[in-house]
Amino acid sequence: MMIAPHAKLDDGLFDVVILGNFSAWTIVRHIPKIYRGTHQKIPGVSLYRGKTIRITSEETVLLDLDGEQPGRGSIHFKLDPSRLCLWCPQI
Repeated sequence: MMIAPHAKLDDGLFDVVILGNFSAWTIVRHIPKIYRGTHQKIPGVSLYRGKTIRITSEETVLLDLDGEQPGRGSIHFKLDPSRLCLWCPQI
């Protein structure tokens, strides 16, 4: 699946994809687009990028982080590149 096809490991930004209130049938119908990475054009799909992400809602929001489901929103994420090094040369 290509949920966030333009995401890069080394750009220092979170890539967030938010799906609207879709029916199960609508999701099933669009699964091929998720595998191709073309689902961003579907009305109700929103994309955001940033170093800090805060998710709040008056309604219950289910979170999915790269296939893991840590719970419900509200939640705040802050990217700290000094804490995690991906693809770093051997020291």
